[in-house]
Amino acid sequence: MCSNSFILADYFKENFPIKQMRHGMYDEEDIYYQIPKLVFRFEENADQKNYVELKKCIESFKGNLEWTLFQSFIAKKVKNYVIAPKKIFEMQKQLFEQNRRSTEKDYFTEEEYRFLCEKGIEDIPDLTKHIKSVFKFQNEN
Repeated sequence: MCSNSFILADYFKENFPIKQMRHGMYDEEDIYYQIPKLVFRFEENADQKNYVELKKCIESFKGNLEWTLFQSFIAKKVKNYVIAPKKIFEMQKQLFEQNRRSTEKDYFTEEEYRFLCEKGIEDIPDLTKHIKSVFKFQNEN
């Protein structure tokens, strides 16, 4: 059985044309090290509608937290995509627009940070099941 931190990454590696991915959504030894997220990008020749369909799927998930898919704001030649709680997107967007940098731990209150870590981790198995069910249905049509 694969660990909670890796189940979504493992599913992606088996079912999507992954070019690059940071494996594992959080540190299982220290669940408060970072808020859970999956950072990846598809192969260059992959259909861009994969991102659009995946974003719709993720945003339709009903869990403890609202989740989203967004393109990283970090300026690089090739930008990765991030599946994360919507609060992470809002934080990164605000910091980018204000040309500021901050860690998640500094940006959120300790209570909110711990909540996002705990509830995000709780959501991972059901988020993975949701993505599997939506993409299984789409592949059957």
